[in-house]
Amino acid sequence: MEKNEEEEKARKEAEEAAKKKAAEEAANSSDEGTKGKSDPIAEARAVNEEKSKLLDREEALQAKKEKFHAEQMVGGHTQAGQAAAQPAKETDEEYTEKFQKGEVNVFNESKK
Repeated sequence: MEKNEEEEKARKEAEEAAKKKAAEEAANSSDEGTKGKSDPIAEARAVNEEKSKLLDREEALQAKKEKFHAEQMVGGHTQAGQAAAQPAKETDEEYTEKFQKGEVNVFNESKK
């Protein structure tokens, strides 16, 4: 989950940076007669370029994730096929303490 949140945050920051950069380039690249007016085509190109960089980065991350999951499946690191953890058996002393505290109901507890 944290990786997804980090990726989303990085993506938003990159998009904001691209928009700012496009606005600055548009203001600086125009000649004196149109200075101060934004060039929507230049802005769109800059945003497109940033988005394509982000897409490439996201594709690389996806490839890494797929490789990781494949290695987990082959390497046996998944939880599939593993026996569930058995609860620890309590000692006589622990049972006595629980009984004295009233945590154990003798009449509803089945013997094992």
